[in-house]
Amino acid sequence: MSEAYFARLLNLPFVAVMPASTVREKCELIEFYGGQCHLVEDPRTIYQVAADLAESTGGYYLDQFTYAERATDWRGNNNIAETMFAQLSREPFPVPVWVVVGAGTGGTSATIGRHVRLHKYPTLMCVVDPEGSAFYAGWKNRDSGVTAVGSKIEGIEPAAGRAELRTGAGRSDDLGARRGIDRSHALVHPQTGPLGGRVDRDEHLGCASS
Repeated sequence: MSEAYFARLLNLPFVAVMPASTVREKCELIEFYGGQCHLVEDPRTIYQVAADLAESTGGYYLDQFTYAERATDWRGNNNIAETMFAQLSREPFPVPVWVVVGAGTGGTSATIGRHVRLHKYPTLMCVVDPEGSAFYAGWKNRDSGVTAVGSKIEGIEPAAGRAELRTGAGRSDDLGARRGIDRSHALVHPQTGPLGGRVDRDEHLGCASS
């Protein structure tokens, strides 16, 4: 929705390429801000459809997933990792053994993982994605061409190839390493409980929800 909002401010047309299964309410919000929704039956083709649509209309393809992990200044003092560790510095145990974070677009996990490596903390990182998304299999096999059936949770990517597993890595052997991932976990039926508690039960990392 935010892209449609800013496109309207700039008096530019905006087209969101999304799975046909996207709920109508989300489509209506995009249309409310002047955007158009281009629905795709096979979610695995979204990236190519978006690129082709941009080329055929003379538009620009905003590929938010591939480069999400480089969008923040993870070395600076104004990012989520710096804020998190600053808050933890006032706690009895300021350096966590594990940080568990959802894969998302890659920005958060990349920022925290690189911040940890930059400051040489002993903290390890576990990135979690719901069952049916492509990230876990791609990370495990170091294969950026992985596709998956998709998740029951809207917005979880079934295809990893174009988004390069949301790490922005250019080569398959870089997957995970460039953003400091020590472990990945496929969460079965994630809607049944909090992320931290579910991962702790399955992986025994001693974590809790934040």
